[in-house]
Amino acid sequence: MVVVVLCAAALEAIELTDQARLAFDDYAERTERSFTSAPFALIGELAPKLRGGTIVGRPGSGNGILEVPDGLIHHWRGAAFLADATVDTALQLSRSYAQYSTVYESVVSSELIEQEGDTFRVRLRIRERAGVVTSVVDIISTVTYGRVDACSGYSVSRATEIREIVDAGQPGERALPAGTGHGYLWRASTFSSYRQQDGGLYLSLETLGLSRGYPAMLGWIIEPVARRLGRKSVEGALAEFRQALVKAPLTTNRPNRECG
Repeated sequence: MVVVVLCAAALEAIELTDQARLAFDDYAERTERSFTSAPFALIGELAPKLRGGTIVGRPGSGNGILEVPDGLIHHWRGAAFLADATVDTALQLSRSYAQYSTVYESVVSSELIEQEGDTFRVRLRIRERAGVVTSVVDIISTVTYGRVDACSGYSVSRATEIREIVDAGQPGERALPAGTGHGYLWRASTFSSYRQQDGGLYLSLETLGLSRGYPAMLGWIIEPVARRLGRKSVEGALAEFRQALVKAPLTTNRPNRECG
C-alpha cells in the first residue's frame, strides 16, 4: 500500500468529503474493471525490458496524480521479472500476511483477520516518512485472489477502513476516526498480477490512493515530490516482493517449461 506524504511541514487536520470519496470510488471501480479484464496488459507491453532485470514504474494515468474535488488520486503502475520463480510460490508469499513486516519496509505489523475461500480480510500498520514528516496508518483491506490458469493469477485489494494513528507506539497512542486527520491516505486499492512464462515470473502492481489536495500556494513545490514518491513506492514494493520471493521456499515442482 502507498502512503503519500504531501508536505515536509505539519498540516492542519482535514476531513474527507463526500465529493472526494465518490470521485475516488468511481475511478477505482473503472480501474478495477480495466485490470480484471486484462490483468497482464502491462506485462505484455514491457516483457523484453523486464527480462533484462529492470523494474519499471510509470503513472497509471496522466502524470500519476489526478485532481478531484477536495482531494488527489494517486495512480501508479509497475512491473518486474524474476527468473526461475513460479506463480504458486508468488501467490503463497502474497497470502502470507503475517510475514509482511519482513517483506516490506513500510509495514510495521500485519495480521490475517479472517479468510473465506480465496477472499482474505487483513490488517496492516504502515509507516511512511518524507522529510521531517512521518505518517502512520492502520489499514483494513479485503483481498480477493483469482486464477486465470495454472500459470497465472491475480489479486484485488480494497481498503475498507483507513485510520491515522497519533503517537504510534507510545502509551497514549490513538486511532483517529476514518476520514479525519492530516489526509495522507483516505482510500486505497491495489491490483497485482503474476504470470509464469519465459523461464520465470512476471509481476505487476497497480496502486490507487486518495489523499488531501495540495495546501494553498504549495502545490507547485509538493507535486514533483509526490510524483517521485509515487513512482519510487511502486518500484520499491516490487523490488521488496521480488527479493522476498528469491528467499521463499518453492511451493510447487511445476517446471517453467510447462508455462511457456
